[in-house]
Amino acid sequence: ANFAGIGHQGLVKLCAILNVPLPIEEDHFSDTLDYLLPTFESYKLRSMKNAVEEACKKSNGRKITVSADGT
Repeated sequence: ANFAGIGHQGLVKLCAILNVPLPIEEDHFSDTLDYLLPTFESYKLRSMKNAVEEACKKSNGRKITVSADGT
């Protein structure tokens, strides 16, 4: 949930809207995020690096254009 930008309180609201029980208490939620975050960060960086390398190969150089939507 936090990786989707809604945090624990957002997860609580989503579960209430969907009429499903909350899957995890807030303290366990925080511990789980602390445990998973380094893995997600590592994967994110590796994924971005691979994307840059692929774009450079396709453009036959290191001059590539980057566009972002601001979110």
